[in-house]
Amino acid sequence: LTFDVAVNWINSGSDNRASYGAKNDDGIMKIFLYMPRNLDINSLKDYWNKNNSNYQNSPIFNMNGNVFNNPYFVVNENLNGNNRDRVFGNVRATYQFNPNLKLMARSGRDFYNDKRTMRHAVSSSQYKNGYYQEDDVYFLETNHDLLLSYDKEFGTDFSLSASAGGNLMTQISKRLGAIAPRLAIPNVYNLTNNAAPILAGNTYQEKRINSIYGTASLGYKSMIYLDLTGRNDWSSALPKANNSYFYPSASLSILANEIFGLTSEKINLIKLRGATSSVRRDLEPYRTLPNFLVSQGWGGETVATHNNNYPNENIRPEKVNSYEFGFDSKFFNNRLGLDLTYYKSTTTDLIIPVTLNPSAGYDTKLMNVGKMTNHGIEAMLNLVPIRNDNFSWNMFINYSFNRNRIISLAEDKGISRIRQLERWASLELRTENTKGDGSFGSLYGDYLIYNQDNQLTFRNGIPQEENGDWGYLGNVNPKWLASVANDFKYKNWNLSFLFAGQKGGSVHSRTYIEGINAGSLPESLPFRDENGAGTIIGEGIDIDTGTENAVAIPVRDYWRAYYNNDRIATFDASFIKLRELKIGYVLPQSLLGRTPLKGASVSLVGRNLLLWSKVPHIDPEVSAYDGQFVGVEAMSLPSMRTYGMSINVNF
Repeated sequence: LTFDVAVNWINSGSDNRASYGAKNDDGIMKIFLYMPRNLDINSLKDYWNKNNSNYQNSPIFNMNGNVFNNPYFVVNENLNGNNRDRVFGNVRATYQFNPNLKLMARSGRDFYNDKRTMRHAVSSSQYKNGYYQEDDVYFLETNHDLLLSYDKEFGTDFSLSASAGGNLMTQISKRLGAIAPRLAIPNVYNLTNNAAPILAGNTYQEKRINSIYGTASLGYKSMIYLDLTGRNDWSSALPKANNSYFYPSASLSILANEIFGLTSEKINLIKLRGATSSVRRDLEPYRTLPNFLVSQGWGGETVATHNNNYPNENIRPEKVNSYEFGFDSKFFNNRLGLDLTYYKSTTTDLIIPVTLNPSAGYDTKLMNVGKMTNHGIEAMLNLVPIRNDNFSWNMFINYSFNRNRIISLAEDKGISRIRQLERWASLELRTENTKGDGSFGSLYGDYLIYNQDNQLTFRNGIPQEENGDWGYLGNVNPKWLASVANDFKYKNWNLSFLFAGQKGGSVHSRTYIEGINAGSLPESLPFRDENGAGTIIGEGIDIDTGTENAVAIPVRDYWRAYYNNDRIATFDASFIKLRELKIGYVLPQSLLGRTPLKGASVSLVGRNLLLWSKVPHIDPEVSAYDGQFVGVEAMSLPSMRTYGMSINVNF
């Protein structure tokens, strides 16, 4: 009988996490775009008004004349802080009945407590009278496992490794929050410093999944391996009629070089492999039955409102069936290696929130809709062009692509399109028989109207856009991804670098549109006079009369209309990056002989160093809403170039 205990503690936090987003008044990028180009940024450091020390001084305005926050005021006064403690670990006991049979019991926990604060000083553009908020976020996951394992070799030809067990998983999440919507005393951040009733609320969620599972691995002469798994889950988040789901898998691998006697200095490995699996996915708790949200309404009155999601008592777990096959190979004393995999998956019963008619009294309803397929190839090539006692050169090349198709949604229920995100450009699911490419990640939005002769249309001198029947803009998924890494070693020195990139895909940039509206990007410069004003007569046709446009309008109004559409701000997201450059040195043993060190090395590293892309002003890899929506950029912070040094020692 043996016991093992493992405990880990991680503390992380920040005094002020950066704000960003196109609709966030504290978003630094939005403030920067509307900042006058002739403004000395150093003049903003003294941000308190000299006539009233409780109010900020900001010379930055938007198109409607509303004041933006002073960026130094945001950085030093409007703080978003958090302190998070996370502890995870487990206790494990293993009993060995005999050399072939053992039983393992394990209990583990992973929990964190996150203390978050948000403060806005008096005179903030969004909160003129100040604002203070505290949130305590708690999450706990507990797992109890029991696993019986059996390992046995039968003679010299066969081997068996099998296990059977179960798991009890419980997740609990809690959140307690309180807001002082107005401050009684400026710049005193305490919930008791409230000039209006405190707004408070708390949430509690609990979810359980009980599981049983088994695995078996059969081997023949260390050349053929068959692996089988099976698992059944019971989820509390699903309705009782559908809360049990089974998902199996099987894989087969064959060492062809051993079976056919091909192993030599030229052929080191040829492994053929294939696998198939079925995976199920449940959902978040409390989505299948009616429930109410109790909160504080106007004047601090308690209000109970139903959840915006219409409950679905018949929801089923999402299902993904997949298979793959490929090979791993190594040749010429492992100086050439090629791994190749082809895969295909089919997803059915997709769990998707479908938008409802407002008359239903709910915003969305979770439904099992449609069928979606994915297929693609993943390849990796390893080359060792040079290898001797003093010098070696290793090269790694990766390539992959994925193709997706929406086969069906729920056309029989009148659902032929599902919007996943609608802010400006819209991420939508549409089938091939509707406008678009019929794949996941398709972007739709408004666009400038051209006539049949490809002439831009105008009304009263203003370029016209189509915003009723949105058009297809592109797909955020790339045609392919690739990377090339090189690693050079000369005696004790090491130099490595990694290039990575993608071909195709689309990215929509709100920074591009807002920057032109603000007049801060060079695309807004043409036809301006020396004072930044001037007029322009756009080339094209009057949409009402069919005659040539002859109406002069201010340059500012022309560019704001011309660039204020989704298509013109959607770009080819192809790029190449120097992701990493690293140089290191391993200290020779002659220097460490009289020290307690067994080894030591030092290295310098730089990441995200160079970018080649035709997307203007932004990194094409940025994404909006905390990375939830790749291909949509909304005043995102610039990606960072980082430099560092590491020292590794072994005792």
